[in-house]
Amino acid sequence: MMRRNCLLVVLMAFPWAVGMLMASPLADLPEIKPRTIEYKSGRSLLVYAPTGTNAGLRPVAVFIHGGGWAQGNPEQFALHSRYYAARGLVGISVGYCLAKPPATTVLDCVADVKSAVRWIRKHAGELGVDPARIVVLGDSAGGHLAAATALLPGLDAPDDDLTVSARPDVLVLFNPVIDTTPPDGWDLKSQGALVVARAADLSPMDHVSPGAPPTLVIHGSADTVTPLAGSERFVAAMRAAGNTARLETLADKGHAFIVPGYGDNATLARALKLTDDFLTANQVLGSNNAPKELEAKVAPERRSGMLPDHQPGENRSSE
Repeated sequence: MMRRNCLLVVLMAFPWAVGMLMASPLADLPEIKPRTIEYKSGRSLLVYAPTGTNAGLRPVAVFIHGGGWAQGNPEQFALHSRYYAARGLVGISVGYCLAKPPATTVLDCVADVKSAVRWIRKHAGELGVDPARIVVLGDSAGGHLAAATALLPGLDAPDDDLTVSARPDVLVLFNPVIDTTPPDGWDLKSQGALVVARAADLSPMDHVSPGAPPTLVIHGSADTVTPLAGSERFVAAMRAAGNTARLETLADKGHAFIVPGYGDNATLARALKLTDDFLTANQVLGSNNAPKELEAKVAPERRSGMLPDHQPGENRSSE
């Protein structure tokens, strides 16, 4: 009884907490409980597998959360992982070390996510996934880490099996940090002098080359955290190198629209549909028909304090 009364006091004092407790991003999706699997010491994956049986290996959607490399957790992409599990993929959200310079920096974050992709590919049979249909998706700083798996050489964990590729087969980036070099790139000073000295090593923009995976970038035109211009330069460079790259610009939308609660439901639904279409075009999804009334199903979640560098934000495409 005392606990119940305490809860009532909290809800009366902070009425926004009701929304946190009752929010259901995709209420009618199957309730899929994730498995927590350690891919290296102290680092885990949340794995959402579809219900039912499947004769073949499934594609896998691997999500990397944002938060300036220093905050956030894999639960941020639980909604999206469940969504793709309902579509017949295996959904995985990656936990990685958070940067706390000088002890840990973005260099360690990159090493972790590359280890995660290698672990998934090496254990594809156990997970029931197709090692040739690995999609890596990331938001903001997580978009940087996702791009790192595809483009950045080296920066590997010392005990990684380098005979197993960390390169995804399809790449999807939501408002990514894509350039870390002056004058237009993300300022890495908060990571310390060692990281600043390696800014070019950490910059996906500086490592665009032929043979990159098909890439979709979705970015809001009103993003002031990671401005649209960076994604425009990146996609242009990818195409100039002969790669398949598509930019979808969401007019008047800000940062972190893919994170429930930071944007509106219609924008989140639009971003998921654009992603579905791209995955269909690249033989990851068998149909581009998203669940009906997706926009109405996506309910906002309050995620107070998780990603302080995120702010809420007609589509213009470029391909």
